[in-house]
Amino acid sequence: VKGLTLKERVLSNFESNEISQEMRVFLEENGVKYSTHLEPVLEVNYRRFSFISKDRVERFSIDFEVEFSNEKGKGDFGEMAVIEVKQPHLETSPIIKKLRATHIREVSLSKYCLSLSALIPELKSNRFKPALRSLQALFHEQIPNSTV
Repeated sequence: VKGLTLKERVLSNFESNEISQEMRVFLEENGVKYSTHLEPVLEVNYRRFSFISKDRVERFSIDFEVEFSNEKGKGDFGEMAVIEVKQPHLETSPIIKKLRATHIREVSLSKYCLSLSALIPELKSNRFKPALRSLQALFHEQIPNSTV
């Protein structure tokens, strides 16, 4: 199906940053030919609730307690939750309608990209500055224990 993302995962030991031989084989089978050059640059942890509609194809997840870190520092998204809506068409879903009714607008963002932008200011991140500014405005620049 066009526009559908298919994800495959390989279990890994969270205690290690090493890419195992099994992971290298998986990466190379999926188009990453030079997996020996890969190294961890960011750790992102969060809790997630996932919801799937019984009568529609719509599904969404709510990520909260988002924390990120690397060798440059650490931060978090404070009390903000990230809601990701997945639907097959551009139609407005019930969850989008409900969020809009409570004056919560959609913002395109990536937890990974926002976290890296917060930790590495010299990283080219013009594309993410509006989302970073929105987060700062949302929390009146008082996100506890965070560099966002």
